[in-house]
Amino acid sequence: LSKRSRVDGGVGVPENHRRGSVEFVVDGYDEEWGGLWWVRCGGTARVVTDETERREALRALLEKYPQYRDVPPDGPVVAIDIVSVRGWEA
Repeated sequence: LSKRSRVDGGVGVPENHRRGSVEFVVDGYDEEWGGLWWVRCGGTARVVTDETERREALRALLEKYPQYRDVPPDGPVVAIDIVSVRGWEA
């Protein structure tokens, strides 16, 4: 778990986002081990301050996850500028 800190409006953002260096992993599972894979992306996180970029990010979120359409998130948007990608597949 990440330590949370405050940004505009008193909304908590994980401390590692404030520092900027982040990683995330996406993986694929298959009953057949030959279908296993993962991708790890590293980059720099930043709180989005450009209103156009923020709107576009929220539009994409609402398009992918309909449950947010009734009550869209109103906190900060964190973007990751990816600088490295590593992966593996069986």
